[in-house]
Amino acid sequence: MLVHFQRKNVINAAAFIIIVSTIIIYAESGGIVGKTQKNGIGCTCHSETPSVNVLVAIAGPDTIVAGQSATYTVTIQGGPLIAGGTNIAASDGDLFQIAGDLRKENFELTHVQPKLSSGGMVTFQFTYTAPSIV
Repeated sequence: MLVHFQRKNVINAAAFIIIVSTIIIYAESGGIVGKTQKNGIGCTCHSETPSVNVLVAIAGPDTIVAGQSATYTVTIQGGPLIAGGTNIAASDGDLFQIAGDLRKENFELTHVQPKLSSGGMVTFQFTYTAPSIV
């Protein structure tokens, strides 16, 4: 039983890491899906060349159990930030938008339109639900 519980935690932690490591920022009107790549490009701003001045942070629990949901906040700051967007994907589990600034398309979350900076940052919130069967 303990091994099964630990395996679930490891899988959930891996799913969380994939979410964190696959966020791509693209401030295009209407958002972009299909750009989040599990071992792919990473963070870009308006080009395929990564911007070293842009900081992206994600806040939320680092471990959840199978079937559990948690809320996460993506914060973007730095660079010549006027507005920002995001593309969020997970290899397993479900993603859900909380507010009207994100929409779900092809199992990914993307911005509805570039979100204007407030206080030098842009934030998006979403809920992730871990798979119930491992």
